[in-house]
Amino acid sequence: MNYYYKDNQYWYVGFRYDERLVKEIKRFVGAGYNPENKEWYIPFTLPTVAPLQKWLHDNGFVEGMNYYPSKRVLEYQEPPVIITPEDVAIACKELGFKRMPRPYQCEGIAYMINHGNCINGDDCGLGKTGQTIATLELMDAFPALVITPASVKYNWKKEWEKWNPTRTVGVVGRKKKFDENVWQNDVIIINYDILGERGLDKPTAKFKELLKKRWASCVMDEIHFLKSEKALRTKMAKKIVKTVPHVWGLTGTLTQNKPADLIQPFTIIRRFEDIFGSTKEFKYRYCNAKMTVFGMDCSGFSNLEELHELLRMGGYIRRNKRDVLDELPPMVEQTIDVPISNTREYRKAENNLLEYLEKIDINKVNSAVNAPHLVMIQTLKQLSIEGKLPFITTYIKEWLEANEGEQLLVFGVHRMPLQQLAEYFKAPLIQGGVSADKKQQIVNEFSNGGHRLLFANIQSAGTGTDGLQDNCSNLVYIELPDKSTELEQANARLERMGQRNSINITYLLSPDTIDADIKEMVADKGMITGLVNKGGNENELLTKKFLLKKNGKI
Repeated sequence: MNYYYKDNQYWYVGFRYDERLVKEIKRFVGAGYNPENKEWYIPFTLPTVAPLQKWLHDNGFVEGMNYYPSKRVLEYQEPPVIITPEDVAIACKELGFKRMPRPYQCEGIAYMINHGNCINGDDCGLGKTGQTIATLELMDAFPALVITPASVKYNWKKEWEKWNPTRTVGVVGRKKKFDENVWQNDVIIINYDILGERGLDKPTAKFKELLKKRWASCVMDEIHFLKSEKALRTKMAKKIVKTVPHVWGLTGTLTQNKPADLIQPFTIIRRFEDIFGSTKEFKYRYCNAKMTVFGMDCSGFSNLEELHELLRMGGYIRRNKRDVLDELPPMVEQTIDVPISNTREYRKAENNLLEYLEKIDINKVNSAVNAPHLVMIQTLKQLSIEGKLPFITTYIKEWLEANEGEQLLVFGVHRMPLQQLAEYFKAPLIQGGVSADKKQQIVNEFSNGGHRLLFANIQSAGTGTDGLQDNCSNLVYIELPDKSTELEQANARLERMGQRNSINITYLLSPDTIDADIKEMVADKGMITGLVNKGGNENELLTKKFLLKKNGKI
């Protein structure tokens, strides 16, 4: 059947080879041929419209499109089953994992083992990290290299401890001086910045170590960070994995209907050619490639259903939250340990507080609103959030890049850090002083997808801001409130009617500051309730915790 269809830029025309039709269609300005789709394309221009429409009508072309499956997708064979999800569950139990994978995670682990080098594209919150750790453990693929965004590299270490605390895991930072013994660990974690720093075309000592070591496996977390062929970190990643037997990629946003983004990630895991054939073939078949005066344009897409099936068979697994929602709790929570940049200043303030507490009778002065020790506690809270800001900024930037198209709600307590972040990211902010009408306007814009980021004070936005749940299921706390009730109210902004996805909550907290004390206090609801019933307050409890810490009792 002779057919045609169009988009806002091109007409697409398909027919069985006919010398006369070929000769005639070539007369249209800009006409080109896609050999994989067996279609001609003609740029949409006003002088072309009328004569092309007449030509299509005169030659009996019908509006629509034909689909002819490629030989590659028809003949491609999935790899044999080495291990089933049931086998995975049994093996994890026999190995004595501290944490057991959920059924859908067992399916993901089995897929990663059966398909070899592949990409896990599970939605955010479904546990790609845990699936990968279990896969490496079951395959005994050590030493292993994990390359990840800077903001989550220590979270990988924490996560490994939850699955197998006996496994030795080392983290390589950006500092010039670090422990050389880190290379002796079973697992080495580095961040992409180490690959992408300027001057790495002349490798640093760290990079030389990466190339020198014989890795059994390599994991590229958020592998879509490497979708640019020209980017330095992409080139460096290719050098590292060149001789590594097992290479896996992780990402929740591999591509947004732009198949060209698949080329570099699948090249890096060394699966592109056996799944898709040549790059040229891929571009014509799935990117609807067109030759222009500026070269080949690969920004389009075509045959997406076929591409998704080929990906599934070849090396890409993806489950959406709603696919496995029954397997998930309503909230998926994680805490990321955050370093502070002002350690010396913080420790000095903390010592001043402890020295003061030794000299006073807490029971007599706790009721005073402006008691010096209470002011000192507020200073520690302020210093903690100020010291975390560099990490928080990096984390949000990397999150936005890693979760293309998704929205993020960021809750905090202190005014200035929220203002600084909102200004930096050019995002709206809800806090004290914002009128009710303005607040509702911001909420409506966010709910309708007008902004990807929203910063908010917990007390100001923790109540009366219904609608945030319409398109958002991701929440980050850069600091905690003193009251568990305020935390519950803030969580309820997303956990309410209209929420279609499981909620991902991330706490960016420093284990070496007052953050840890507040976290413990907020977690113990009974502790707070009992305190309030006795006429006390949260600061009184924090004060007593500092005294216990000073005396070495905690």
